[in-house]
Formats: sequence, structure tokens, C-alpha cells
Amino acid sequence: MSRRICERLLKLPEVLTASSIICFVSFRTEVETAPILRWALRRALLTAVPLVTGARRLEAVAITDLQRDLAPGFCGIPEPVCGTPLDPASLDIAVVPGAAFDFQGRRVGYGGGFFDAFLTRLRPDAARIAVAFETQLVHRVAADGHDLPVDAVVTERRVVRVRAARAAPPPARPPSA
Repeated sequence: MSRRICERLLKLPEVLTASSIICFVSFRTEVETAPILRWALRRALLTAVPLVTGARRLEAVAITDLQRDLAPGFCGIPEPVCGTPLDPASLDIAVVPGAAFDFQGRRVGYGGGFFDAFLTRLRPDAARIAVAFETQLVHRVAADGHDLPVDAVVTERRVVRVRAARAAPPPARPPSA
């Protein structure tokens, strides 16, 4: 099922045109994200993974190799072993985890609020996409106020679009002569 989810995600127009991505590193029973990360690295995208740096603080750190650059970190989840945090505004796509999602894009995380706090720091036009098993998609989740919605949920059976991919802001107008 993870393979089918990754294949669907990697065909999305916003993913195909991205030049940078942050993707969580899967842990335990989550959708396996290594294929997404390997794809991004092969395409020479700026590829970042989360690093927990404090209470409810997550940073995006670039990697170049899955085996060499990652080691068990916060709660045993693989994290980058070195690197400088990136500006979240430099990222085009955020692939986010969660315990449950609904058809309005609401998500329930794992209780730490790390991704929610991070998502507030992305550009408004950055795509926020969840990967989940179909069984994690429910009609309504009881999201807390800090649980931020995603733009799409990709499962092994479908892509649930919550809202159209947000367009980039228009270019600045040159000053009048």
C-alpha cells in the first residue's frame, strides 16, 4: 500500500514541478516515505527532513543520502545527524504525517504539535500534502485548534483534494518610470 501511495503522490503536478521538499521519515506503521525521499534526491530537489530541536520545535534540515545522513533521534525517529536548518519559506512541498485525516483536510497528529507549528512557517503557496492509508481517512476528525489542515490526502486508493493547490503570489510590479 505504501508503494501505491508514493506512486500517486509522485504524479501530483505540484510535486512534479517542485524544486524543494520536506518529507517526514516514516516510523513504525506509518506510510513508508523512503521512496519519496529517494525520488527527490535522484531528481536533485532540495530535500529536507524534520529535526526536533526543542519543545514543539521542528526544523527542516537538508539531506543528500538516506543511510549516511540519518540516525535515530527524538523518540527513536530517524533524524538528520548534521546540517543547518533551512528557512521553511524555501520549501515548495511539505509531506506530513498524521494519525487520522478527514475530507476537509483536518488532521490529527500524534499529540506533540511539532508539524502544526512548522506548517505555520511555510509560504502560503507551499503545498501541504498528507500521505496516509485509506483506513486513516475518516468522515470527521476531532482536530484541536492547533491541528492545521492539509491541501490533499493521498491514500493507496485516491487523492482527496481539499482545496486547489494554492497559487504562488503574483510577481512584484516594477516601479513606474
